[in-house]
Amino acid sequence: MVNINLDFVLGSFDPHIYFAWGKIIVKYLLFIHHRDLFSIGLLKIGDLLLCNNTTTFSFTNLLLNPEQSFFVMSIIDSIPAHWRTIIKDSSSLPIISPVLDAPSIIIDGNSLTFSDVSSKQIYRQFQAKKQGLPTAQKKLSDKYPHSAIDWEKVYSLSFRSSMESKLREFQYKILYCIVFTNEKLFRFGIMQSPLCTFCQKEDESIEHLLFSCKESCEFWKHVLSWLRKNDIDVGELKEADLIFGKFDIKDDFTLINHILLLGKYYILLSKMPEC
Repeated sequence: MVNINLDFVLGSFDPHIYFAWGKIIVKYLLFIHHRDLFSIGLLKIGDLLLCNNTTTFSFTNLLLNPEQSFFVMSIIDSIPAHWRTIIKDSSSLPIISPVLDAPSIIIDGNSLTFSDVSSKQIYRQFQAKKQGLPTAQKKLSDKYPHSAIDWEKVYSLSFRSSMESKLREFQYKILYCIVFTNEKLFRFGIMQSPLCTFCQKEDESIEHLLFSCKESCEFWKHVLSWLRKNDIDVGELKEADLIFGKFDIKDDFTLINHILLLGKYYILLSKMPEC
């Protein structure tokens, strides 16, 4: 349907010289959404109602399928009654030269015609306007200001280091701050205490659960010791390494991050009585 902005015309509307396609009826501009109709001469609103020698358009010359016919008739039905009267009462139509330049769109700062742009490019352009950074990303950036975080590598690490969907999902829950520890469940009124399941001394945040808790510290000592016995040097294990992944290593990068991910998931399962 033609979406008409009546405030735009301010009572001085001449439907003969306003083009029919676009979000609003714009004088001397052409926004073509239906190239097949444009190509047969449907240029102006007047062309929809008048079929005589002064127009380039004639219904009798069309070979429209049912869907196209319904579309044309729906546009005609949407034309206001007083516009129809103006058009039908006109003795002649003004002769204007239609704007035949191909419509263009700005993609990455470049003006491209629609024929040179793929639907995927247009979709990405619209998507970019709606996309925003996850709120958790800002929280983690503020929490670890001294960590050089390459978010693209952080988000892709779980896919590089594991084939298990549960492990990938768990890592994303950490990055989006939606691992439901006792601290969170207590705020929701589900748990009676925010204290850590293991040590019962501090609130159970994800950082405490995976790194600060004495039980977790003991666990990681055993893991690092076992790795060293197998000639795998992890180096110093920091809290940020368990949140984002360990990126300051070159040898055995994928293996080490896979083991760390398994260890984090094991700690989470160990706090659940049913497991």
